[in-house]
Amino acid sequence: MLLFDGYLIHVEKSYLDQHDNVVLEYLRLLPGDKFRMIIVHNTPHNEQRQCTSTINKIFAEDDQGTDKLHVSLLPKLASANDREIQFIIEELREEIQAKMEANTSERNDKEQIKSNIRKLLKTDYVQYLKDMDAIAWTTT
Repeated sequence: MLLFDGYLIHVEKSYLDQHDNVVLEYLRLLPGDKFRMIIVHNTPHNEQRQCTSTINKIFAEDDQGTDKLHVSLLPKLASANDREIQFIIEELREEIQAKMEANTSERNDKEQIKSNIRKLLKTDYVQYLKDMDAIAWTTT
């Protein structure tokens, strides 16, 4: 099991076509050391190859670390039946998981993750969790 540490950016194909510079600017604001994936919705099947090459061209021109950017194209889900949608979503989940596992060497180690989580929590709540953990260990 993996702890997700990154960003999934959902964008509709028509928005990406008209505002690719806005999407690129948004990506530049995200930390380059985190997992980043753009999920492009409503991509017609017959336009997927063209969309992929357009995205690669847009982001290849950037030197801000978008080389670690993952892209996934989704068809228009409203036109698919429930079984097709379920299959598409399962494929996307597996794709995300596989790409994250491929980047395991780039992820933070366990102690770094603990440190980051502690920074997000209030100090007294961290102490409360430590106290509860100690109680749980003494009762087992």
